[in-house]
Amino acid sequence: MLNGFKTSFSKQAFKSGVEEQLSFRQKKAATQEVAEARDQNNRARTTTLATAIAMLPVHTQTRYEVKVRKKVKFSTLAAPSV
Repeated sequence: MLNGFKTSFSKQAFKSGVEEQLSFRQKKAATQEVAEARDQNNRARTTTLATAIAMLPVHTQTRYEVKVRKKVKFSTLAAPSV
């Protein structure tokens, strides 16, 4: 009887461990999807901003680029080729 208890207990422990691991993987995947969506949104926003800056007259572009550098990683901003 002791052997039967040990086997059933280890099966339950294994099952709960697997469920916890699956739950963790699902949470991690969901978190990663949110981070990717946020990155994609940021890229779209900085591209739009770079386009807007490129449309400004040359003498005002520098002022806006300096302000943008403080708020956004400027390496992601590239003036669009027209």
